[in-house]
Amino acid sequence: MSASLSAFDLRVDKKQTAVWHPDFNVPLMTLAPKKWESTFFKRQFATLAIDHAFLDSFDTEALNPPLQDLLKIADRQKVDLIELSLDSCGFGLIPTLEEVGFRLVDSKICFFTLIDRRKAERFDLAVGSLAMAQPEDLPTILELTKTAFGRNPNFFSRFKHPRYFSTKETENYYSAWITNHFDDPRSLMAVMRDQGVTQGYFFYREGDLYEELPVYKGMLAAVAPDYRRYKSHLALQTFLFDQIPHDRFFVDNTTQLTNFPILKNHITAQRQLQSVTFIFYRKQLGQD
Repeated sequence: MSASLSAFDLRVDKKQTAVWHPDFNVPLMTLAPKKWESTFFKRQFATLAIDHAFLDSFDTEALNPPLQDLLKIADRQKVDLIELSLDSCGFGLIPTLEEVGFRLVDSKICFFTLIDRRKAERFDLAVGSLAMAQPEDLPTILELTKTAFGRNPNFFSRFKHPRYFSTKETENYYSAWITNHFDDPRSLMAVMRDQGVTQGYFFYREGDLYEELPVYKGMLAAVAPDYRRYKSHLALQTFLFDQIPHDRFFVDNTTQLTNFPILKNHITAQRQLQSVTFIFYRKQLGQD
């Protein structure tokens, strides 16, 4: 049975704007600033989070009015772009999101797998050699990043959508992804070299513990086109596993639903599917 509209409580404070659940003292929908993106792109970004655990308590018509009230506040605050990540279990909410201006811009499929490297299948490099990235690799890594993401017509992501980002902003974003992690002590970045030239890279970043074991999240990878047929991505992962100071750990490999070569690699490596997420953007009212 759906909750009555009058029961929703809209609360605004300095950190966030939220629609609170009528029966439990928890926020159902929360709008909060995205500080890094706002600073980097020099315009106001925010994220809208929806508690999927409570979606079944309401029909979509009941959620529409409080959602619109939330977005009116965002427009008054001149939030340029709102990002929403919707778990696949909330697929039925998409028409409601489209009605208030959200547009599908990206997707994510997450594989979350317990690895015991003493038993894991190894993938050795067919050509070239593997090593941990050094400062002298950085210029080539950045060029590979531009080629694989910014200049690749077969790659598309929310940060490459021309409605929301210029070509220069896209290249700057992916370059910053590399440079911000290159010297991070929690990052492990490996490179593949052939004939003295860096032809690919892949890196993990150590996160929080899960079930008392460390989690390593796959961040970004790029391999020169001529070297993709050698399963170089899997060889880079195997090499990085050898650098992790634990025999057992979790890996979080997340990629796009449309990234078929990487999806095939994850399936080949027997990664365990955890979630599928759809990502939406909404521009400030009157700016779309």
